[in-house]
Amino acid sequence: MVIGQSLPLTGAGFPVANRVLAGDRAHVERVNVSGGILGRPLELVTLDDGGDPQRVAANARADSLAAAFHDRLIGYTSVVPNLNVTRLPIVRDLQRDADAFIGPEAAIFEGLEAYLNLRLCTEALRRVGSRADGQRLGEALENLGTLDLGGFRLVLGRDRHHGSDYVEIGMRARDGRQLR
Repeated sequence: MVIGQSLPLTGAGFPVANRVLAGDRAHVERVNVSGGILGRPLELVTLDDGGDPQRVAANARADSLAAAFHDRLIGYTSVVPNLNVTRLPIVRDLQRDADAFIGPEAAIFEGLEAYLNLRLCTEALRRVGSRADGQRLGEALENLGTLDLGGFRLVLGRDRHHGSDYVEIGMRARDGRQLR
C-alpha cells in the first residue's frame, strides 16, 4: 500500500520537511515491522516540491501519487501535543519508534505531527481492507468517528474534517529548539 506526499526536500523548507519525513518514516517502519496493513507492507512515496506551489500541484498529478489515490488527495494540518508530555502514550510511541528505526531527528514537534497523520491514515487503511483506493480511504476517514491515538483524541465525520480541537501554544528558538 502506498501513501504519497509532497514535501520541500530542497530549498528553504527542507529543515522542517526533513523532520516531517523522519516522523513519517518512524511510523511506516513500525507498521511494516508489525506485519503491514492486512499483511501488505506500507510504502511512503515522497516527492520533492521545493516549496513551490506549482511543483506541489505537479507532484499531486504525478503517476506515483495519483495512482495511489486516483486523483483524490487527502491532506492534513494538525496541532499536536508537546513532546515533553511523556505521559501521553502517543509521545512514548514516537520516542520508541524514533529510537528503534530512525534516530532523534524524528522525536520533535514536526515528527510527532507526521507520526499522528500517518497513524490516522493507516488506521483508515486497515478499516478499508484489501480494496483500498482513494475513494474508500476518504470514506473510511469520514467514518472513523472517535479515535484515540494514544491520548490524542480525534473525532472525524462527514461534516467534521478537522479531527481535533487540541491547541497548544509553543515557541521555538532561532536554532529550532523548542522553548515551550
